[in-house]
Amino acid sequence: MPLLLQVPLLFTTVYLLVISFSHLIIFLSSQRLLGAYDLRNLYLKAKRYNRWTDAEFELVLLRLLKDLLLVAVFVLQHSLMATKRWKELLANTFQITASERLLYNLATSLALTTLMNNWVSTPELLLWEVNTRDNFDLRLVFNVLHGVCWCLIILQCMVMDPLELVGIKQLLYYHEHKRPPMSYKSFELQKFYKHMRHSGATCLWIIMWVHPVMTADRLLLALLLTFYLKRRHRVTNVDYVFAKDYYLYGMQETRTYGLLLSTVLVHRARSGVLRLSYADILVRQLGDIMCGNLMLRAVMPVRGVRTLKLCGHSKPLYGITPHHSGSRPVCYKSVMRVLSQIRPLHSLQQFSYANVDYQRYLESLLEEHHHMTAVRSSGGSVDQGHFLFLETASGLVERLRTKYAELADLQSMASGDGEKELQALAKLEMEDTQQQIDELEEQLVEVLVGPAPADKNDIMLEVSAGVGGQEAMLFTAEMFNMYAGYASYKGWTFTPVDCEKSDLGGVRRASALITGIDVYKHLKLEAGVHRVQRVPKTEKSGRIHTSTMTVAVLPQPTQIDISVNPKDLHIDTFRSGGAGGQHVNTTESAVRITHKPTGVVAECQQERSQIRNKEVAMKTLLARLYQKQVQEQEAAIRSKRKVQVGSAGRSEKIRTYNYSQDRITDHRGPVTLYNVTAFLSGEELLDDLLETLMTEARLELLHALVAEFVENQKQQ
Repeated sequence: MPLLLQVPLLFTTVYLLVISFSHLIIFLSSQRLLGAYDLRNLYLKAKRYNRWTDAEFELVLLRLLKDLLLVAVFVLQHSLMATKRWKELLANTFQITASERLLYNLATSLALTTLMNNWVSTPELLLWEVNTRDNFDLRLVFNVLHGVCWCLIILQCMVMDPLELVGIKQLLYYHEHKRPPMSYKSFELQKFYKHMRHSGATCLWIIMWVHPVMTADRLLLALLLTFYLKRRHRVTNVDYVFAKDYYLYGMQETRTYGLLLSTVLVHRARSGVLRLSYADILVRQLGDIMCGNLMLRAVMPVRGVRTLKLCGHSKPLYGITPHHSGSRPVCYKSVMRVLSQIRPLHSLQQFSYANVDYQRYLESLLEEHHHMTAVRSSGGSVDQGHFLFLETASGLVERLRTKYAELADLQSMASGDGEKELQALAKLEMEDTQQQIDELEEQLVEVLVGPAPADKNDIMLEVSAGVGGQEAMLFTAEMFNMYAGYASYKGWTFTPVDCEKSDLGGVRRASALITGIDVYKHLKLEAGVHRVQRVPKTEKSGRIHTSTMTVAVLPQPTQIDISVNPKDLHIDTFRSGGAGGQHVNTTESAVRITHKPTGVVAECQQERSQIRNKEVAMKTLLARLYQKQVQEQEAAIRSKRKVQVGSAGRSEKIRTYNYSQDRITDHRGPVTLYNVTAFLSGEELLDDLLETLMTEARLELLHALVAEFVENQKQQ
């Protein structure tokens, strides 16, 4: 920015700081600092009796001095860290310049002062308190403390973490040049670049990590960034995620504010979409935080995961969480983050109508649809299911053709020599058209892949220990508990069927019936060999051992899906093995059922009753027979479509859990996640991984389908 524009901005900032100094001091001191020590109650008492005791005043002053010292320590630590990062980044040729740093600091200060002047009313509490006291020394002490607090906050705002500015600049560079800068080094930014599409309407996600002191100016900075993106780069869909309750590693958002549509989507409560004015929402949220109606609760371990929560309370905190488990105070601020840690292998960009191979494949579907339509018109018979599939796909392809033609016309209009107003309107229409094209292409991918035969079925989950002895059994027990936790997280019903435990508390073999919505769809990709690398509890020398366990996911059939002739079954009864009692080890309560035509065997020895064991073994046998039938159906479908891809039930290892590096690697990607403890809790991290694997499986199937079509075209 030229110096001619920087000087007015500097004077404007100084002017706003001066005129808002007294109002901001009163607001912060009365609502933020003194409100933490029941000053409201003292205010009511003083209003009633027209006096305060000296002991009550001394108590407030002592607590205020102590916490101001904590704030000062934090601000100094933050300033030193930010200064060090500024020096490191300024040495880089790309990152930022000194002038950009100055403008960044001015913008943040301007945002904070503007917020306080426009959105916050001046409370009368402190004015009344100072004017009604005759003690000049107390008034002087209060004013000095308020001034110190204001200076600390301004200092903290002026030395904000420069990584945010670097992220903003690199994001704009990527959007303008369609490629990341050569010198970017942030791993989070790398993943963010790989997620972004090369389209006119870029979706930008900003997570506001709740920090009561830093939230106001950072939120205004995000609004300034939004305005800049909209004006310069025509970015239309910018959403803000204000995380009120999320795992630090899982990054599960709980509330999404759609600024363009004025909507609020509450994810956790699953209460749908609320239509409110986004300005009212932001003002109300900031007011609650700054006035102390919401507070930042201490970092607490939940199932081994450090969880950050924001809860309603009458006593505010202002950035410093209390000591927890002997650790030092922790403070969180807002940063630009990538929601997902997972990099997709196949991008939807490959399946754009502009892709030549993909376009040829879609044209072949149109020709096949026209042929089948002609056959039906002449009175012939066709496969009704396949015809409906072609009809749906053809309709989407025709709509895509129309939209691409409209986009080409708008591009020629925008790049022509016409009026500037018409060119601007054409560019706006291009954004809407491109967004509609993206939605149609996603719908087309879903139609082309289609649902799997048993996605909506319940499952029989079986886990068994592999190589590794007792350590493998202990890991099998942890995995079994992980799936139980995931079933609870998804709202499914988890019913243990069989569990054979070891002496040390591990599990040799266990099975459970999981019922719910789309259970097989989510868990079918879990089938395979899982490997763990860690120091076992039984290891005294500290060496890392490698153990394995296997997971089998069997879709549960209904009575309509499969029927078995009783003459084809051979039923054996025997005594249960392992730890038991005088009953199960002395009676032949265990049951083994063999299906003669296929050789499939199922057994159960968990229950005391032979009748109950027979029912459970029969359910397991039907599930295995149905799994075999589903695999045959999927093989037939792939053969019909001429697609040869591997099934989900791979026998090789699919995932490694490395405890020493706190890493989870899924080898089908490969996809790497961190925080093994959070992953084994069976909640956000596992759900995010499964969602990505399901999307990847659909794209992989479509990729193989198009590749097979291209290969056949070459042979012809």
